[in-house]
Amino acid sequence: MGLSFGGSTSFMKNAFADTILVSDVKDVSGITNNFGNTPDLAIEIEFPGQNGTPFHQTLGGNFKRENDTIVSWGGAFVLQNLIQTSAFFKTMSQRDKDDFLALIEVGKVPGNFIKFLKGKTLHKI
Repeated sequence: MGLSFGGSTSFMKNAFADTILVSDVKDVSGITNNFGNTPDLAIEIEFPGQNGTPFHQTLGGNFKRENDTIVSWGGAFVLQNLIQTSAFFKTMSQRDKDDFLALIEVGKVPGNFIKFLKGKTLHKI
């Protein structure tokens, strides 16, 4: 489906939203990627690409810091949205959410969230 902005159909005619089925997920937080960036928090999602060949997409970024203290999600907002809108996170007790977020702040995506994502359907642009 082509994206549009308002009533204009000329905006981003070549952009599409696809539904993907996640086949594998890896925590790649703190690992330098091919572009020389080392994100504070990141996951690599694998899903079938064209012709069934695996395609890998990395989601993540760096936290916003002031005086070496994390003050917000910063560039890792993509993972913030994925986590906070997931049924996994929404059904947690407040104590479990606090423990989960404490792990996130040290740059680790909890294994139980990674397991949760496998087999899920996501949308990507």
